[in-house]
Amino acid sequence: MDAIGTYEEREFPEFRNATLDTLDLGKKKHHVPFLLEVDITNARNYLRQLKESTGEGLSFTGWVRKCIGQAVSEHKHVQAMRKGKRLILFDDVDICVVVERLVARRDNAAGTLPMPYVIRKANEKSLRAIHDENRAIRRCFGES
Repeated sequence: MDAIGTYEEREFPEFRNATLDTLDLGKKKHHVPFLLEVDITNARNYLRQLKESTGEGLSFTGWVRKCIGQAVSEHKHVQAMRKGKRLILFDDVDICVVVERLVARRDNAAGTLPMPYVIRKANEKSLRAIHDENRAIRRCFGES
């Protein structure tokens, strides 16, 4: 296994060419961001019950990252990469997050700098492992 992990290669489906044409046209158009509302009651209840049974609280952010890793693992095509007429489907789900890193400025004041961090193989990690990694990232980049 090399640095990119394991993957499967398939033929790129012909019917997807229309989608590529649409995406190409979309590059020239204005885009409108949108808001999304999601009911997180069940997630909060799950995390609350977990805290009551173990005595430890796990972060909602960790839970979201675990869910993303699991969902992408079950639907690999959402992170597929096109390589010519081939489609590459990765087995590993890597999640890139942006973390604010505390830095010293020239005037000796503290500032922040956005830094990327990749959570490797998020689909194989437990909620606890992702939570712990989130906390380690925060310590490493200087957050409290």
